[in-house]
Amino acid sequence: MNETDPSVLMNEMSHRVKNNMQMLQSLLGAGMREASNPEAREVLANAVRRVGAMAAAQNSLYCTSTTSFEARALLEALVRNASQGFGQKVDVAIEAASGVLANDVAVPLALIVNELISNAMKHGRGERGHVSVRIGLLQQGKEWVLEVADDGPGFTIVEPQKRASGLGLVILLARQLGGTLNVVTDRGARCVVRFGGPRSGR
Repeated sequence: MNETDPSVLMNEMSHRVKNNMQMLQSLLGAGMREASNPEAREVLANAVRRVGAMAAAQNSLYCTSTTSFEARALLEALVRNASQGFGQKVDVAIEAASGVLANDVAVPLALIVNELISNAMKHGRGERGHVSVRIGLLQQGKEWVLEVADDGPGFTIVEPQKRASGLGLVILLARQLGGTLNVVTDRGARCVVRFGGPRSGR
């Protein structure tokens, strides 16, 4: 009896998960376009972007057969997802990204980045119709530091009313990674998530 290489099975599973996420994203997108209620369209649009972020994370993992992933590769995939979701309303640039993280960090980190970009759209765009966002992900000592900054007017962080969306979701996901969220208003808003230590599986 021939035994299948575990890496082949993992790649096959990752490929199927990726395809299922893409199908789900397409179905949600179709529902968004057909919805007549503005609030329903916004809810579905958020869902489309979140599934897109998860798919981007899964794709980053699918491209490697190891138990870890490159920080820059994930951010590049997330920037593409944001550009598709927001179009010309947002300009996202990666300022700095390096290092290797364990695969179990990918999905929560992708959702955090997605929510912070969405938050920059909400608070930073204002009446201008456009916002510039800068992202960095670096290892500092025993911590990883994610920064998402925009050029908007900034905002004051308050206790989120809804835990399943926006900054409430970011706080929950940061805690899942053993980290915290801090917001600094300085020529715009700068959201900083610090989490864990070196979690490379290589």
